[in-house]
Amino acid sequence: MNLKSLFFVGLLFVNASAAPVKVYVFAGQSNMGGLGFTQSLTAEQKQPNPLILAHQCWGKDENGAPTTQDNGQVTDPDQIDPLTGIWEAYQVGKKGQFHNNNGCYGPEFTSLPLLQKEANETIYIVKYAMGNTNLARDWNSRDGGDGKPGIYYARLIAKVDAAMKQLQKQYGVEGYVAGTFWMQGEADKFVSYDKFKQFGVTSNDAFAKAYEQNLRNLIADLRTTFNQPNMPFVLGETSDKVTDDPNYKSFSPLVRDSQHKVAQDTPNVAIAQATDLPKIQDGIHISGAGQQTLGQRFAECYLSIVKKTSDPEAK
Repeated sequence: MNLKSLFFVGLLFVNASAAPVKVYVFAGQSNMGGLGFTQSLTAEQKQPNPLILAHQCWGKDENGAPTTQDNGQVTDPDQIDPLTGIWEAYQVGKKGQFHNNNGCYGPEFTSLPLLQKEANETIYIVKYAMGNTNLARDWNSRDGGDGKPGIYYARLIAKVDAAMKQLQKQYGVEGYVAGTFWMQGEADKFVSYDKFKQFGVTSNDAFAKAYEQNLRNLIADLRTTFNQPNMPFVLGETSDKVTDDPNYKSFSPLVRDSQHKVAQDTPNVAIAQATDLPKIQDGIHISGAGQQTLGQRFAECYLSIVKKTSDPEAK
């Protein structure tokens, strides 16, 4: 069964009286995962939010037993058991609520309350982020190097599918992807010579040069797979840091220019400025304060797209 078919399996038994609910997808690499530390937050900020539900996609271990949290053991679509996941109140930094979440938060922390306020109803989030993953292979929606979609793209689709099935089981409602938020690019602009050799590309700028087309493909294929041809897509700028490490070559301007070009000429796509955000010591990863600002910008970009699509005079 292909990914598109898999995505809609289980959507037959819908509560016909309930309107479809909005599901937001957050994906990318480490700056989407986030290094915002919850220690600096107030007790009130740390409380679960019952108006924002997050999908904790449990997986199976090597013996087929549920892992009880999305702790990284969900490594392939075949390992995901849609009947053992759960929708639960979003709680900032809750360990295990999102894949690769070690008690930190990303831009969703400030995006979600703004999106929920605008929607004036309960909203839902699926988040999948993994550091040091590239769009050239790992997230490639068409060819991850073996003629099939990249493994992280496949995992994302499987996770969203599992979340949609769980909506049916847990609440008897149908969900639809109301928007996707994307924060990724460092792994395509900082290319180590070892990785360059590993993937057999013909030049060490190959990932960066391919970024524009790969991003266009990603947006188009997500819209097709989610059956949302006009789905808003918001992406964040990659950092502008260059590197002095002799084992790496940096192509920051090429990747970032590609992001801006795609956002400029693709309908219902917006880019959130991020190069001005405060970083931690490595100069690449956005700090907690920066993540909160990025999340606000994500929501603002999304709402600007929605306004344009709903108000012809705003275009």
